[in-house]
Amino acid sequence: SPGTFIPIAEETGQIVEIGDLVLRKACIDMKKWIDMGIMSGRVAVNLSARQFNLPDLTQRIDKILKETGLSPNNLELEITEGTVMDNPQQAINVMHQLRDRGIQLALDDFGTGNNNVQIVQRVSPDYLKVDKEFIRGIESNEVKKKLLMTLSDIGTMSDCKIIQEGVETIEQQEILCKLGYRFQQ
Repeated sequence: SPGTFIPIAEETGQIVEIGDLVLRKACIDMKKWIDMGIMSGRVAVNLSARQFNLPDLTQRIDKILKETGLSPNNLELEITEGTVMDNPQQAINVMHQLRDRGIQLALDDFGTGNNNVQIVQRVSPDYLKVDKEFIRGIESNEVKKKLLMTLSDIGTMSDCKIIQEGVETIEQQEILCKLGYRFQQ
């Protein structure tokens, strides 16, 4: 499972090569689907912490986009909140460079770590992806409802779309709609 495989790849450093291969393949496939008229929009690709901290990350992404012919507007990169918090200033600089290219950004697993609203304000990611742990048991947990309402407000104030991961029932979806969650991916 990814829960076992990814930490080993991170530890050994192989995640960088794997990440480049995954990004390239996703861009190739997306470009093909756009050219065939099968789909439009964006392909979302997770970046590992090790990838995100590479000094030549933006050049690597530029090269892959050029090789594949995919427009940066058709790419969304997902970066975990924890990765951003490791070195906030560097993360902000890199995220600005990526956004300046037209690449959409999603702050993944938002709310699970030492979430820093200041990071959201300074980077203004396109999406905040709230971790699925917030949805489990929401039907009977008033504290979780209040936390989710606060996260929704943060997104609204920051002009970010909020994506709640892990919604599995109509009841959960209805609760989220009442709390202000409107965006669906």
